[in-house]
Amino acid sequence: VVSQRMKNYLMKNLTIDENKILNLPIYFDHLGYDQVESHKKGHKEQDPDFLILSRIETEKNIGIAIEAIRIIRDQTGRDFKLKIFGSGTYKNHLQKKFSGADYNYISWSDWIDNPMQEYRNSKYFLLPSLYEGWGLTAIESVASGTPVIMTPVGCAGEFILDGVNGIVASGFEMENFVEAIRRAIVTGFTEDSLSRSILTLDTKEEYLEKLKLFLTN
Repeated sequence: VVSQRMKNYLMKNLTIDENKILNLPIYFDHLGYDQVESHKKGHKEQDPDFLILSRIETEKNIGIAIEAIRIIRDQTGRDFKLKIFGSGTYKNHLQKKFSGADYNYISWSDWIDNPMQEYRNSKYFLLPSLYEGWGLTAIESVASGTPVIMTPVGCAGEFILDGVNGIVASGFEMENFVEAIRRAIVTGFTEDSLSRSILTLDTKEEYLEKLKLFLTN
């Protein structure tokens, strides 16, 4: 399995022996990412942009994030923007539902194969999913120097650590995500904490060694 969360589920609900389950997150090669460059300077004098990069399906819970941004805009009077990249069967529904002047802070675009620059150009990455195996986009975002705001799924609590490289919402309701965004805005994320969190990931050699040990035992 790719997360401790999934391992715990299998042990509790399917009573699978712990020793028969290998928790091995999806390997991430961060060498192509340069997160230490100070690419956030442009955000110091303007309100930050939020980014979603995802398949647009019901389980991704994107409507919650859209409404949470609207509420934060209304409460603070700040001109937060939301960029959404992706495609899926639920996209047309969301575009129709969240249209008009109240939602003119949203821009919609198709999926892009190399999103590194979008991560870098945004201040926060949003992952509001109802469930995730691991959440590779969250890892990519941190590797690009952008903290993550996410629901308690996948890598939340294992890689995304509250107040270190992101904020983990306390639940899946809109009020939970609003509070998570509010906390992120006042949290002083540092390039150093983001950099150090990437160093906790397995190297390719460490990853293969863990897999080898599991398969040979």
